[in-house]
Amino acid sequence: MLQIQRFVFNPFQVNTYVLWDDTKECAIIDPGCYEQAEENELYEFIGNKGLKPVRLLNTHCHIDHIAGLAVVSRKYGLKPEAHFDGTGFIRHAEQAGFIYGFDRLETIDPELPLNEGDIVRFGDRSWRSSKPRAMPMVASA
Repeated sequence: MLQIQRFVFNPFQVNTYVLWDDTKECAIIDPGCYEQAEENELYEFIGNKGLKPVRLLNTHCHIDHIAGLAVVSRKYGLKPEAHFDGTGFIRHAEQAGFIYGFDRLETIDPELPLNEGDIVRFGDRSWRSSKPRAMPMVASA
């Protein structure tokens, strides 16, 4: 059974999701955790549930959605995935972040493309990626 946990992080109140199934493999989507307490909340949840992060996905790369991308990538040794058409925002993220008070924003470029039509798998689940927007994955399982 697919389970979803939603977190609301950073001053923009962005939704970060952890999806997992009975295999305990999980996908982290839009890691917006910016403050240390938010990072800890995400890490503690994953640890307490005994989950194994295997995918780090971004619906798009606005600063609120990538605020925790670098630290979560490093913590779990995951390669960030996003549609490369939207990664241009990352080049200006630190400057934009400064305007919005994100004075310690660390950026990282997605390493793996997530293109429209790609099949995203983790655990016993598979999803088909669509165009970047608020939540670009639609269940196909």
